[in-house]
Amino acid sequence: MKTIQSNSGFAKAANIVLIFTLGIFLILGFWFVFSRFDERCDSEKILSGTEKAEQYKHFFINRKTNEIQAVYFDTGGNFLRMSSITKDGNPKSGLSIFSEDDPELMGWLQELSDESKTSLVIKNDEFDEPREIFRTDKPILEWEWLDKKHVDVFFNCGSSCQHYRRFDINTKELEHEGTILSSEM
Repeated sequence: MKTIQSNSGFAKAANIVLIFTLGIFLILGFWFVFSRFDERCDSEKILSGTEKAEQYKHFFINRKTNEIQAVYFDTGGNFLRMSSITKDGNPKSGLSIFSEDDPELMGWLQELSDESKTSLVIKNDEFDEPREIFRTDKPILEWEWLDKKHVDVFFNCGSSCQHYRRFDINTKELEHEGTILSSEM
């Protein structure tokens, strides 16, 4: 009888340990499930995860690929992603973003290697198709925005003068041209 009693004492102890272990696993399981559920329901945590809102973007010409790219940052200044705005492989320079009202109106000079020409290209935003405004075989010194609808393109016409042409970017028409002598520069 003593052996039966000692076995039943051992069985009781084993059952207590088993119930205690199952209880701990059950508590840990509930804690894990509810902590995940709480994370999914917290909108602040969702915004700080993979779906962060864009706060700032910067456009630049990648010199390795000759493409215009955008880098996006969140409200904390953390990097979100980078995307390519152009994909034609032509060398670009003179990237300029129009700063009034519409920060995405952008333009650049693009070399057309097969024709030995340079063109001024404008995009209304990063998703719009680029539009060629002007093409020339003369070297362009620089270009600048006058307003949201007009640009001036400058050419060298000697050591003390610059020639400029003013274009309407919507109609692509030449609206004015002139020469600036060094006394006016």
